[in-house]
Amino acid sequence: MKARRALEYLHPNNFLCRSAANRALGFAHYWLGEWDNADQAYTEALSLAHTAGDIPNAIMALIGLGQLHQDQFKLSLAAETYQQVLLMIGDYTPPYSGPAYLNLALIF
Repeated sequence: MKARRALEYLHPNNFLCRSAANRALGFAHYWLGEWDNADQAYTEALSLAHTAGDIPNAIMALIGLGQLHQDQFKLSLAAETYQQVLLMIGDYTPPYSGPAYLNLALIF
C-alpha cells in the first residue's frame, strides 16, 4: 500500500503527514476487511493528530474508528466514538462532520 510506503519515508517527527498516512492506511485496511489492522492504523492516526494539534485529522480518524466499530456491531463503542467527534467539533462544523451525526442517529 502506498500509505505504508509513505510512512517509511516520512520523518518520525512529521506528525501531521504521518497522521494522514495512517488514516489512509486505516481506510485501506477497512475496505479490505482487515479490521484489526484498520483499528490499529486509525488509532495511530488519532494519536499523531492529537500530537500535531490537527483537529480535522483527529476528527476524520475518529469517524473512521466509529464506522469500524459500528460495522463490527460494537454499537456502544461506536456511539462513544461519535460523541467524541461531536465534542471536538463544538461550534466548529467542518463539512466532513456529517457522518458523525448521521451514524450516531442510526445507532440510537
